[in-house]
Amino acid sequence: MRVDYDPEADAAYVALGSRAVARVQEVSDVCILDLAHDGSVVGVELLSVFGFAGAALSDLVARGILDRQTTQTILGDLRVQAKAA
Repeated sequence: MRVDYDPEADAAYVALGSRAVARVQEVSDVCILDLAHDGSVVGVELLSVFGFAGAALSDLVARGILDRQTTQTILGDLRVQAKAA
């Protein structure tokens, strides 16, 4: 997993794998999923990270798209990158 945060855009991309993206699914105004051919999540784009990342990731857990451990790792990586920016 790789988390890339852009402080100027307040956006992040979480790469969950290296498979090709077959389609994109907008989950909300601040969360977009990249999906493989089999429907598995390849990546997650988060917009307005400081305002909505926690809520968007919690929603993905509630929908069964991500697990809690993955979301905690993502949030931790985002905090580290935000402090470094």
